[in-house]
Order: sequence, then structure tokens, then C-alpha cells
Amino acid sequence: MKRIRVCENYNHTIYASYIGYIAQAIINNFVPLLFLTFQNIYEISLDKIGILITINFGVQLFTDILAAKFVDKIGYRISVVAAHIFCVIGLIGFVIFPSLFSNGYIGIILGVICYAIGDGMIEVLISPIVEACPTNGLRLSLNQGSEPPKRWEIWLDHAYLQFSWDVPEYSMQNLAKK
Repeated sequence: MKRIRVCENYNHTIYASYIGYIAQAIINNFVPLLFLTFQNIYEISLDKIGILITINFGVQLFTDILAAKFVDKIGYRISVVAAHIFCVIGLIGFVIFPSLFSNGYIGIILGVICYAIGDGMIEVLISPIVEACPTNGLRLSLNQGSEPPKRWEIWLDHAYLQFSWDVPEYSMQNLAKK
């Protein structure tokens, strides 16, 4: 039985990148649902909820600009790990931060800022990592053999396309075939 060395096989990197996309999806889709819960628990008005969304977008945009500028100096591995740590701090911070302040809204803002920093970094970092991984033809499909891609592989291709700014043509062709 042939043992594949991790340094020769980039599937682990691609799998880890997909976990980054999942973290980004949780932040962008699940957390806004919590805003309604926070509205009821902390009696936050809708205009303050709108401010939270604006802060999230602004911090992500600012982080995108900074991450694109400084990631080569810091390094991709450290930056991606830091991005995930910021996401976790932000999500856990939603539980802890509001109880640390007399006004729970300030704690929620801190949570939003933390996860927005992580999400902005993931947005800029993961796509170039996946693009740089050498594979046998199909970069996005986890299928390395000759059999057709499975349904979950097509779903991952679609998820990647949703979060990526640079869309490779052959990925669109794979989705169109199914």
C-alpha cells in the first residue's frame, strides 16, 4: 500500500479551505438571524440592528483592503488561523460581551467587529490558497479520479462560486453539465 505524504497531496489544504467557506457562510447567514433574538433580549431597535449590519460590512471591507496589502508580509498560514480565531471570538463574544457592559448593544458591536475582521480575512485569503493548490485538472471538485463528480462535490463547487470573486470557467462548465 502506497502511503501519500501530506506535502505531496494538497487535499488537506483544499478541505481546510472549504471549512473556511463554511465559517464564512455561518457568519453571513446565521448571525443575522441572531439579530432578531438580540432585538428581543436586549430591546435593540431596528435602526441599531441596521447599524450592526453597516458596521459588519464596513469592517469586512476595511479588513479586505488591509489583508490584501499586508498578508504577504505576515504569511498566509498565520493570517488564515488568525481569521478563524477572530470568527470564533466574535461568535462566542455574542454570548459573553453583552454581559460585560451595562449596555448589551456595545458588547454585540464588539462581537460584530471581531467576526467581521475574521470574515473579511477569510474572504481575501481562501480563494488564492485554493487557486494555488495543484490538482489533477479539476481544481474545485474534490474528485481526483475519472468517475463523474458526486452531488456534494457539485454543491461545494457552487458554494465556492458564491464566495469567490474570481470564477474559473471550467467550474461553471462542471455546474452546467449537471
